[in-house]
Amino acid sequence: MNRTKNEDFNKLQTSVRHGIWDTNTAQAFKSRELAPLTPVASASSLDGTEADYVPVLVTRNRTRAALEFAHLRSISESAKTDLDLPIIIFAQMKTRRSARAITASEKAYLRGLPDSDFNKAAPYLAMYPGARLMVTDNLNVDCGVGQGVRCRALSFPEFPPGNVLSIISFHGVRVRTPSALPLFAFVELTSTRLLATPSGQPLDLPPNVIALPLHLHKKACVSLSGLTGASRKSVTLRLRQLPLRPANALTLYSVQSGQFKRIIIYETKPNEFYTQISRCSSGLSSISLARPLPPRFKPAANANTIAEVARLEALHIVTDRNFDAEVSMPVDRVDVVPVSLPAATAAAVGDTSQPHAPPQTGLDIHSDQSVASCSTSAFGVTGLVNLGNTCYINTIIQCFLSLPQIRNYYISDLFLQNLKPTGNFNEINSTSNSQLFNDRLY
Repeated sequence: MNRTKNEDFNKLQTSVRHGIWDTNTAQAFKSRELAPLTPVASASSLDGTEADYVPVLVTRNRTRAALEFAHLRSISESAKTDLDLPIIIFAQMKTRRSARAITASEKAYLRGLPDSDFNKAAPYLAMYPGARLMVTDNLNVDCGVGQGVRCRALSFPEFPPGNVLSIISFHGVRVRTPSALPLFAFVELTSTRLLATPSGQPLDLPPNVIALPLHLHKKACVSLSGLTGASRKSVTLRLRQLPLRPANALTLYSVQSGQFKRIIIYETKPNEFYTQISRCSSGLSSISLARPLPPRFKPAANANTIAEVARLEALHIVTDRNFDAEVSMPVDRVDVVPVSLPAATAAAVGDTSQPHAPPQTGLDIHSDQSVASCSTSAFGVTGLVNLGNTCYINTIIQCFLSLPQIRNYYISDLFLQNLKPTGNFNEINSTSNSQLFNDRLY
């Protein structure tokens, strides 16, 4: 349950989590107001890719959008030549065929909204070498390219032949804009390792580097209430854009599955303060408060937090003991609860005894379909690795696996007789499934 190896900082986090805000705790955090951050040595090559990454934590998406635009302005002003100016990729906005076309004034208004209004798809995306970014969708979770995975751009995007870059003023900031949408962008994953290489990727890419093609995002209903003279209340559309969003500033939702060496807290709330400070793994000296805390600030804590933590700790011990005892039992002695399909369903499904091959597609840079399965399976470690914001579903899966009836149902291979031949399952070797289960999940 400890997120840091720094014992003093761990005790400080525990106090905040329990709502203990005494003089010593308050003074400790007050000392970090506008405090400078010292560099942190990386422990591995993967950590080194984020050694200079300092996310700014905020509570509101509007604040995040404003900080990202301020960062874009600083990148533009620091460009030595016009060739170094950031490139702005404006998303292609697609509406239903029966809907009215988006007007010029609506398009200009929509481009100024935060990506949170578009289900995390970016209406405009600033690209330049070294840009800190985050994957917007579960493109290929088998390979480790899931929503929330952080990465950095290695270069400017690749464009089709004949593309022309023009210099424009985007809300007062000098940027370049292309005449055509990009083909793909080379990014290096920084918060996780690439578990396997998806099909359709260029050959001889460096480790942990992937080419991300354009992606058609989920549809979003966006309000036009802020547009003066709007002829309709809202518009439903989908954005065709690179599956990336800026990651210099992060909201609470974006940081829940991440740990960082250093952080800057730009804005906070009593009920979010603990989550924010718990994202830092190095210690109190690696946190800087961009604004002074209010005089009467006190983190909020659930009155039952201490009792709940104690209950969960005791439950973990019992669960581990029960699991160790059960997996050591012979399979023929395990209490397995059969699961049978209704007659009508079984007749419709047909023969489920034969395995079938998965679709051999992936993040193909020549295709718009970037959600697919990985061609190479990867083995796991103890527990389930978080891929972006998958911690919730991982928790549910592992809760299911703590139930003997469900766990034994899979260990015994009884589930094979109930598989549906839909073409969405990887080929399963029934003679070694018990070992497969243990290798991948535990």
